[in-house]
Amino acid sequence: MEVRKMPKKSFSASFLYDDKVLIIVSLFLAFIIWVILALSQIPETETVIEHVKVQIDTTVPSQLGYEAFDLTDDEMYVDVTVKGKRYVIGSIEADDIVVTASTGNVDSPGLYNLQLVAAPKNDSAEFEIKDKTRDVIDIYYDVPKDIEIPIEVKVICDKELLYSNDYITTDPIASIKKIKIVGPATEVTKINRAVATVNTEGRLRETKILDAAFTIMDAYGAEVKYCNIPAAVKNMTVTIPVYKNITLPVTAELANVPTYYLENPPKILISPSTINIAVDTKKIDDLKEVSLGNIDFEDLKVGINTLRLDASKINVGLPANPKQEFLVSIDVEPEPKK
Repeated sequence: MEVRKMPKKSFSASFLYDDKVLIIVSLFLAFIIWVILALSQIPETETVIEHVKVQIDTTVPSQLGYEAFDLTDDEMYVDVTVKGKRYVIGSIEADDIVVTASTGNVDSPGLYNLQLVAAPKNDSAEFEIKDKTRDVIDIYYDVPKDIEIPIEVKVICDKELLYSNDYITTDPIASIKKIKIVGPATEVTKINRAVATVNTEGRLRETKILDAAFTIMDAYGAEVKYCNIPAAVKNMTVTIPVYKNITLPVTAELANVPTYYLENPPKILISPSTINIAVDTKKIDDLKEVSLGNIDFEDLKVGINTLRLDASKINVGLPANPKQEFLVSIDVEPEPKK
């Protein structure tokens, strides 16, 4: 059987000499060249990339057992100014920039000024770093140490604290009694006092609650820095109690009273019949008398019962004399026979 061979088609470039093809190719090449030239002629511009996180190398400090102190959230971020073509920098984000702080020179406890270096994250990035809002950050490196210390209260007043001699006060009360402070060992060992300071114009006639400023001090009264203070301290308050001196009648309460004597209470006479006492000014209107305490009826007998009570059990104010004694006479009549 005879096999017939297909004739081979030869390539022809004759179409390249077609005027329409040449025009289309020329227009396409011209467009490409125009785009390249247009992009190259676009002026460069600058923009600010905000909130770029600072990366701190912890290799050396961690080998020494050091931690970073006195580093605020604001210092952990910087704003970076970049320059480049508008179409490039328009899409740049904070993650496209790396800001690093080198700790290679950390070799002993102390405060270090760490230089910040900003660079594009990608080496082939088509923009450059022009500026940043911070060139250094201050970090204190040391071995960590903690201490728990009570909080003292300091009241600053330009005038007399109380309105008149009719009023008295007791020790101011801080909303936080003690605090745990963590910081560099070198600084923590200096801490001698923790002080909550409040300012008042004075002339107080009622209990006052004030916002406090917190400070830790050394033995010489200088502020100790670089320590981490608990966030709760920012909302700490100090209460300055204010009481007014008044005179009120005194009474005594009977406990375990039989039914008959509930309906026919014994006569109770107390001498002296009044007491000088300092009371919270907000409670004065609701307070008509002061109880010296409870007397168990089972300890009484028929007839005149005489007891001595003092002011120590009063819980509604501050007696002028907590040791003042009162003579209590209770007349218990016999219960009628049925």
